Amino acid sequence: GQLQKAEQLCRKMLGEQDDNPGYGYVKMALGAILLETNRLDEAEKLLKQTIELGYLSADYTFSIHCLITLAQLHQHQTHLAKASACLEQAQRLMQQTQAHFGAYHYDYAQVQQWCLEKNISALQQWLIKHPADASPVNYQLLHAKGLIATEQFRPAIRILENAELPTEHIEIRIQAQCLLAIAYKRVRDDERCFKAIASALTLSEAVGFQRIFCVFNHTMLQILKDTLANYAGTHSFSVEYLGQLIKLLQGSMQVKQALENPLTNREITVLRFMSAGLTNRAIADELVISIGTVKGYSRNIYSKLAVSNRQDAVQKAFDLNLI
Repeated sequence: GQLQKAEQLCRKMLGEQDDNPGYGYVKMALGAILLETNRLDEAEKLLKQTIELGYLSADYTFSIHCLITLAQLHQHQTHLAKASACLEQAQRLMQQTQAHFGAYHYDYAQVQQWCLEKNISALQQWLIKHPADASPVNYQLLHAKGLIATEQFRPAIRILENAELPTEHIEIRIQAQCLLAIAYKRVRDDERCFKAIASALTLSEAVGFQRIFCVFNHTMLQILKDTLANYAGTHSFSVEYLGQLIKLLQGSMQVKQALENPLTNREITVLRFMSAGLTNRAIADELVISIGTVKGYSRNIYSKLAVSNRQDAVQKAFDLNLI
């Protein structure tokens, strides 16, 4: 959790011998620090350079990790198609090299991808394959995240409350408290929600974490706004830090609808049904309209998004943060 010291050490090492292929591991670490502290442009440039370095040196270890970190960066930018491509590339490298060192890092990013895509089926399958009671603590938190995404809030709370969190691992403790705050918010237990988020804020401000709060953004933003309105100044975290996080989340959630002819509310509704896998008939039944009308909406959507099929329309809508 000592991000500032870690960054200083990374930069010192790179300044001494930047052209050594072994320093790809240092660049890998620095890229993750830059992402967490919200310096996305610098992080993206460094990660891409390090991925290429890994290919050139045939040391795919840091290429895999940097691809996964780059996927997380694209997730924060809501560029989900780019994130998916990075994850697929990392998975291919892991399979080719039979590597297991990046398994948790990959799973963490993949679960986040499914959460952002609202891919409930994939999340449910993952939860079955990774039972919380047979997993280390980091996978228990990931399991809880999957449960929250599939609206199983009480089971998520049980896992998070009973998890044996290592006192020396600040990042895991902050993650757990953020997830716990979200789960309590969703079951309308505001007192426990605030207790959890106050703990996360106090821990994170001391070491400089920011992007760790970008989880279930709509709910987290509401939690932070409620905290600012009702509890600011009553605990050890500062109002300034809380304001930074609110601004960060608001920026992450800005609609990036750069379309000359914006989608109508009804077209966005149809897109949401498409993303859930509903057929034209099922969408027509939901909206109490004819299949022909649904097809008309689909044609308009494809035209406005400059795509030719449903899959591409849904993916572009995700990338533009329209649904």
